[in-house]
Amino acid sequence: MGNLIEGALESIGNNKEYSGIIQSDITTYPFDQLSAWLDEIGYEIVEHFGIHNIYGYIADNEIKINEEWNSNIVKLELELGNQSPYKDIAIFTHIIARKRT
Repeated sequence: MGNLIEGALESIGNNKEYSGIIQSDITTYPFDQLSAWLDEIGYEIVEHFGIHNIYGYIADNEIKINEEWNSNIVKLELELGNQSPYKDIAIFTHIIARKRT
């Protein structure tokens, strides 16, 4: 357990991660950095949403095939993904931006 905590502490502020899903190193960027880059190239952020607040943490895969449960979890994800602090701590950030005129 100690190594997990030490690894977690060492990863704070580090934007390099290993993705077991795609089996590759990835680079992550905070919202502030993405926002600054968009601003530099003439885009304004219209909205941003958090994606995957809770669905991925549900270990019971059996329940995920229940249509009613799935419908309700989608509603909950959409609601949470539009509110702070949930959209700020979600696994993914979806940014909608448009070019300034």
